[in-house]
Amino acid sequence: VKVEDFQVDKLVTFFDQYFTDISNAVTVDEKEFQQKSFEVYARQFRLNHKPYNYKIQVSSDKSVDALVKLFIGPKYDEFGHEVEMKHNYMNFFELDRFKYTLKSGKNVIERNSHENKFFNQEHFTFKTLYNQVEKALTGGETFKYQLPQEYYTFPQRLMLPRGDVSGKTFQFFVVVSQYEQPKSDAFCHFLVDTHYSMSYPLDRPIEFESEFWVPNFFCKDVKVYHEELINEKEFTYKKF
Repeated sequence: VKVEDFQVDKLVTFFDQYFTDISNAVTVDEKEFQQKSFEVYARQFRLNHKPYNYKIQVSSDKSVDALVKLFIGPKYDEFGHEVEMKHNYMNFFELDRFKYTLKSGKNVIERNSHENKFFNQEHFTFKTLYNQVEKALTGGETFKYQLPQEYYTFPQRLMLPRGDVSGKTFQFFVVVSQYEQPKSDAFCHFLVDTHYSMSYPLDRPIEFESEFWVPNFFCKDVKVYHEELINEKEFTYKKF
């Protein structure tokens, strides 16, 4: 197997204004609790990013189940000097992993950022959970059970590091290795998906970088841009 190229849409981060319901952290009297008339929200700017698609071009000598892994990491240190992989491997973050069946010959693997099962939308608030349980108990609606593994996902909005207006350079590292079915329970299967460790092959020191770069590894520079969609220095008010 040989990874020949990696292509990705323009990567853009931004700050959006978010209101968090913290009403359950404030003491209320019995009347306010029953009438649900008291609400408190915390307002803050939070990092987010636009959805993106990427493609991986892979050639394979035969049809085989493969494990595709995608990492992102810095290219330069705080002084602007390029960092060699043998000193930089621990700074890479595993962005995505998934099983893919390669056919013999050329393959184009297409993936959307929302397909990543290790990142998820915001978890619902305590108030939402309370209302769902209350409606379920009164027969208003069926309670929506949340799978245990959903509690172990990262927020979708934190998938990418903040970019620069002129574009900040990062490195995308692609690994395509042979897939092997894990011999663990369903929960571990969700976390690991295979017998490889979470950060393989960047889970150990690289003694000889010249021997590290094999055909099924591929690294490419990609810029992450940042847009100021709203004035990040001033708050706007929202009525509830």
